[in-house]
Amino acid sequence: MANRPYLMSHDSERPLVAGETENSIIAAANYQIPVLWLSVFRPSDLLNVEMRLEDAEGNESIGPVPTLHASLEAAKGVYQERRSRLRSLIPEALHPHVDEWETLLASLTDRFVQVDLAEIWMMFSPSEFDAAIRDYLAGVDKTSPQGWQDLLAQANLDDPELARYGLRGYQWERALPWKD
Repeated sequence: MANRPYLMSHDSERPLVAGETENSIIAAANYQIPVLWLSVFRPSDLLNVEMRLEDAEGNESIGPVPTLHASLEAAKGVYQERRSRLRSLIPEALHPHVDEWETLLASLTDRFVQVDLAEIWMMFSPSEFDAAIRDYLAGVDKTSPQGWQDLLAQANLDDPELARYGLRGYQWERALPWKD
């Protein structure tokens, strides 16, 4: 089983768990958080959602899991603030995938955008994940040069076959404006 984050679009003011509403999942990625997904969020958009958890012995509990959640209007504004700088940092050969992302972002109509991070979070210790996601968000803002390098490394942008997924993910429940 791949550990996937999911890009979601929905009308819920509260963060959701992936699949909680039909067709809320737009895109997915395997073992990475796409750079352009993170580009629409600020560190203050990192929230917790309560979800069912299971430990190694099969014991179930309810606990907080991090997610990124923002209004679509705010997300589009954040991306516009970062757009020029991101395009200057992302290799020009990958700009067609940035164009695909921008087409997708412009086409969204639900009131909120979210990244369900649960499956990626499960791969880390909680404190390790918190530090990593905050570093990635700082990297997108370029307030952390090391965060930017870490973000690019986890997104596999140096691999031409995988870079598109590390930038914008791949189709899940909804049709996307690109073909993989």
